Amino acid sequence: MSSEATEPPESRRVAFGRKLRSLRQARGLTQTQLGKLINYSGAFVSYVELGDRPPPFPLATRADAALDANDTLESLWWDLQETSMLKGFFKYASYESKAIEIRHFQERFVPGLLQTQEYAAALHNAAADRGEISQSQAEERTAFVVSRRRLLTRTDAPHFHFILDESCVHTRIGGDAVTNAQLQRLDDLAKLPNVTLQVFPFTRGEECPFAWSAIMLTLPDHSTMLYSESKLGALFSKDPDEVRRWERDWRHLRNSALSLTDTLSAIQAKRSL
Repeated sequence: MSSEATEPPESRRVAFGRKLRSLRQARGLTQTQLGKLINYSGAFVSYVELGDRPPPFPLATRADAALDANDTLESLWWDLQETSMLKGFFKYASYESKAIEIRHFQERFVPGLLQTQEYAAALHNAAADRGEISQSQAEERTAFVVSRRRLLTRTDAPHFHFILDESCVHTRIGGDAVTNAQLQRLDDLAKLPNVTLQVFPFTRGEECPFAWSAIMLTLPDHSTMLYSESKLGALFSKDPDEVRRWERDWRHLRNSALSLTDTLSAIQAKRSL
């Protein structure tokens, strides 16, 4: 797998403007017409499309809604921010927003898409306390987690299959109240029609084929993007041999994990403690 670097902020701002323009033109709208829909002047829309002005967050979210862009512009907006988010993560988020199926194995911490705001805040505030990031960056990360959760319930939401190492439900984050609320959220999300949730138990540890968090995105052209990450950055691959290996390992992981009924029982047992 290869590590991906991010572009400088100026290039990403221009990319945002180009994407806004292409989405607007695809809907047959002038800059003035779009401006009226999103409560900005046509002149300001022009500045943003040319990359001369940074786009405000409300412009990105309103334009996504007006142009039926499935959070595309919001993802690009986050990519513009000066954050300590993992290099390449926003590229992943752009693929994630287009995926038709997302398979995700996670260890130790509940994945961001499934986190409550309080759980996410506890994780990122702790990183700020350790001096890894600033408090403003911790708040920004938490806000990003909250914004991404819409992917689970949007009209054309992908199918999700999460397999959580049992450590995810054992690790206490933010105290008992925050952890119990997070476990309740897992219980609730597991009942969504487009979400499959399984726990991989400690008792079968030697059967786990992944020694790290791993994500497989099925894209609209039915190709598969592999994603993982480390302290050094985001890792992507579409290499056919790697995809075949991950597909084989995923099948083994899925078959070795707890059933949905046993998964919910495991979650509920931890919540009652």
